[in-house]
Amino acid sequence: MKQKIAIFGGSFDPFHTDHLEIINECINTLNFDFVWVLPTFLSPFKIKVHATDKHRINMINIAIKDLKNVTLNTFEIDKKESNTFKTVSYFIKNNPDFDFEFIMGSDQVGSFERWYNHDELKKIIKFVVFKRNNDVDLNIVKNNGWDLREFKNKNLSSSRIRSLINIDGQIEELNQYAVDNLLFIEERLSMTKKRFDHSINVGITAKELALKFDKDNSNIALIAGTLHDVAKELSDSELKLLIEGIDVELLKEPKPVWHSFAGRKLLQTKWKITDNKILDAVFKHTVGSENMSTLDKIVFCADKISSERDYDGVEKFRSLVFENLDAGFKALLKQQYDVAVKKHGINNVGNQLLKTYKKYIN
Repeated sequence: MKQKIAIFGGSFDPFHTDHLEIINECINTLNFDFVWVLPTFLSPFKIKVHATDKHRINMINIAIKDLKNVTLNTFEIDKKESNTFKTVSYFIKNNPDFDFEFIMGSDQVGSFERWYNHDELKKIIKFVVFKRNNDVDLNIVKNNGWDLREFKNKNLSSSRIRSLINIDGQIEELNQYAVDNLLFIEERLSMTKKRFDHSINVGITAKELALKFDKDNSNIALIAGTLHDVAKELSDSELKLLIEGIDVELLKEPKPVWHSFAGRKLLQTKWKITDNKILDAVFKHTVGSENMSTLDKIVFCADKISSERDYDGVEKFRSLVFENLDAGFKALLKQQYDVAVKKHGINNVGNQLLKTYKKYIN
């Protein structure tokens, strides 16, 4: 008897919990002997793949690592071509001992007739359609004689996960992987291009500094630096709500620094980041604290000397920071304090900046 193989194709950008549940249904209910997870090279119906092939492959491997009889098949990525008819024809020709069926999400039903050689494809392989949502054309399913299946559906979508909307339902390890590799950053950082470019530059500068002064935390510095202004362009009411979840006393600080406190809470709640090194560095990047780690100082300085900064004296500060992190941190802190006092008066610089200044300067 031939072994039953389910070919589960898709962009998997990223792979998520609903994909995993479909695989479980294939193995446990439909009694397939094996499932081949087949990431596309580039879907013909999408403008671009958001994560690289390498990252998509890594995330799939993380998700299926504990599943028996489930394997990753990189045939289309290796061939640099996504053509389901050609792929299925190749599999059938070269695996005569296998009986293949193709697994498809119901969200692809409406576009099926645009697939290359779709009529011939239906003749050579059976389709199983999993109901991803209620917006499925049942007439197409019926006319093609497809098997429509239910599964433990959390109604997730890769696009919404990329934008942090479905993040609560995502596989925890894949959330962590996305953060560690700063995936989908364009979708996740809602800010102007100028602010976005600054954020990228701060991340790069922070990593460069960490490679010199705190090598073990170089990737964490990159992440914290890139995400330091995550809350910068939120409204006052949004910032206030986030800060109230930390400490209402922080609302007494000057509004221009609220975003650093709110950023910590936003990353903790919406992004599901649990690494306190990242969270603390974001919290302290504007006015510091009485307890600054090397990483905290790195992000604090990187924010003020990133490559696009062009204020008077910035080159001097850059040179000093890269030569001596502690001396550079103190010089930047003193400059910030002096400017704040000059603009707002000693009584309006904020308690956090005042405490940091007294600890490291006085």
